[in-house]
Amino acid sequence: MTAATAGGVMEYVVVALLAIGGGWALAAGLLLEQMWLLVFGAVFLAEELYETGVLVLVLRMADDATSGAR
Repeated sequence: MTAATAGGVMEYVVVALLAIGGGWALAAGLLLEQMWLLVFGAVFLAEELYETGVLVLVLRMADDATSGAR
């Protein structure tokens, strides 16, 4: 497995784990009919997806820089 392939697999694992965490908070908010829990779950999920996107962008830029592509 190359470094690029391992990085791609890790991206999917991270996104899946974060979606599960945000999904649990949203599900609990729906089940318990608590508005604060729904808002918390939505904000948590959005923030984690944003962080994951930034991380993916940085890793791709680093990969391009080390491979000599510009």
